[in-house]
Amino acid sequence: MRSVCYQPGETPECRFWKNHYAMIRAVMTKGHIIGIGGAHFDWIAQKTQSGPHGASTPGEAKTFAGGCCLNTLRVLAQLLPSNRITMISARGGDAAGSAVQAAMEEAGLEDQSAVFLDRTTPTYTAILNADGDVEAAVADMALYETALPRHLRRLEVRQALAAAEVLVIDANLPGDAIKATAEAFDGLVVALAISPAKAERLRESARCIDLVFMNHREQAGLGDFETMGLKNAVITAGSETITIYEDGTEATISPGTLHDIVDVTGAGDALAGATLAARLTKPALSLPDAVTIGVKAAHKALQTPGPLVKINWDDLRTKADMDGQ
Repeated sequence: MRSVCYQPGETPECRFWKNHYAMIRAVMTKGHIIGIGGAHFDWIAQKTQSGPHGASTPGEAKTFAGGCCLNTLRVLAQLLPSNRITMISARGGDAAGSAVQAAMEEAGLEDQSAVFLDRTTPTYTAILNADGDVEAAVADMALYETALPRHLRRLEVRQALAAAEVLVIDANLPGDAIKATAEAFDGLVVALAISPAKAERLRESARCIDLVFMNHREQAGLGDFETMGLKNAVITAGSETITIYEDGTEATISPGTLHDIVDVTGAGDALAGATLAARLTKPALSLPDAVTIGVKAAHKALQTPGPLVKINWDDLRTKADMDGQ
């Protein structure tokens, strides 16, 4: 790979972009990334005006294929097109399941999910206020609790995991299934906390997890990092400061101000996917610098209806980055 010349005073992020295109073919090999967890059907209803609590309010309802793990992998697939990326989940043999399957195909993901013709596909139903923030949400995902752990014991799934280099796993699975999978995996393990109710499922696997993404509510459900042995974490708090732990050292960054928010669905997944893509592209990049790149992906997701964000590396660059080339 051709060497890259840096100029005095360049920020680490500027150097990342300067080095990015020189490194991309050398670093972005066809390494196998596997995601295990949520790939389901989202029902999103957003109010178009405020109204009294408990009363019908005018709004707009939309449906999307989503899921924390699926959303994260779709971002990875766009930023790491040379990598083999596989989604492992569970769904039913209904129209919602067909929509999820089509979304995986459109994203270029390999699909090794279990399909149960007599079951319904898991769903996520959310009500957003007029500003795009979640007022209430219900996750109907029992299939992940029972069928998905059994699917992970299949020979072809175990063979795929044995050959992969990166595992992205979310807390939709039961805790014992997460622990067994993470302990057996010989590579980078990245966890997604999902929700305050499910974050605690990662506790017993903490020493096997190389990096976890969560929000501040999920952190409260997970507990003390040091006691669990978790050293690398990204903790978001909406528009507030992002806290980052890298090898036990704490750092903080500001997510900046964004006024034209359309929908918060999938913003955290976009941040996780872009942060991970940056680290896989340039392993020497610090976690805070990678998260700074991930924040730009989250901003684009916040300006996009639904969980699917169309993104490329140029979207993650600022004017200062370009001026530094």
